[in-house]
Amino acid sequence: MFEELSDKLGFTLVRNGLVMLCQTKAGFHEEKEVAEAARRLGIQAEVCGPERLRELDPGVTMNANGGVWFPQDAHLDSEDFLDAMRQGILRNGGEFLDGEVRDFEISDGSCKAVVLATGDRIAPDHLTIAGGSWSAHVTRRLGLRLLMQGGKGYSFTLPQPAELPRLCSLLKEGRVAVTPMGSKLRVAGTIEICGNDLAIDRKRLSGIIDSFCRFFPNFTPADFDGLETWGLPRQGSLKADTLMFRSTKQPSMSAVMRLPVVGTTQPPPRRILELSMPQFSYTQSLASQPSGIVNAQ
Repeated sequence: MFEELSDKLGFTLVRNGLVMLCQTKAGFHEEKEVAEAARRLGIQAEVCGPERLRELDPGVTMNANGGVWFPQDAHLDSEDFLDAMRQGILRNGGEFLDGEVRDFEISDGSCKAVVLATGDRIAPDHLTIAGGSWSAHVTRRLGLRLLMQGGKGYSFTLPQPAELPRLCSLLKEGRVAVTPMGSKLRVAGTIEICGNDLAIDRKRLSGIIDSFCRFFPNFTPADFDGLETWGLPRQGSLKADTLMFRSTKQPSMSAVMRLPVVGTTQPPPRRILELSMPQFSYTQSLASQPSGIVNAQ
């Protein structure tokens, strides 16, 4: 589906695959088992030694005993993707209203109006909450309860990296994701369950940097000096990577939330796709979608 979206909306989808890098024998053994399971499901997976890893990504020095390459994976820049979706909606007559929501007017089981900080009121036919990790807080104001827990992710973006990998990689023992984005390189850590706490954990940041430098020895911690740290909560659920919630108490309301830790494994909601591309066949595209994950860091 994302290949079709890329062609029609005009954002860049890089189809180089993803490699899981391993430094220990135990970690490599685990990933070999994952590769075997993936192949049984029809997903391409190649077990690679150090020499094969150098062939796949010759422009970067890697300190790894082996890895598994998933050639069907792709990656994108989430900002480019969202901008392309936004432009598609505008081209097709959609309108974006920027403003702070202060309250909701509820009557007879439906939202009659969204009240902005300016005092303006917007009367929706249907209200969808897409507030990320703050969705549970917002829906409480509507008398609804979402079982969610915020989790914080950290990342750095190197504007001029010493080396630029060709492939995305996941660092098995380091629990770090590495994504080339044009001429930049994004280095992201695993999620921290913390609610909506915005405090920056410096120890966790140091762990991400140290892990990355162990796998890519031509980088040093000094390369990260002065870089802005991205650290914001994401929504999380124990049930699925995508939650589509429609209220039985208030049928004119719904919420959509995604768990971004495993990449963009699900398409955007049908309502959003139809606004950005009215001619897009959602059902047909889902039926023809190949196995693989699009990584959006």
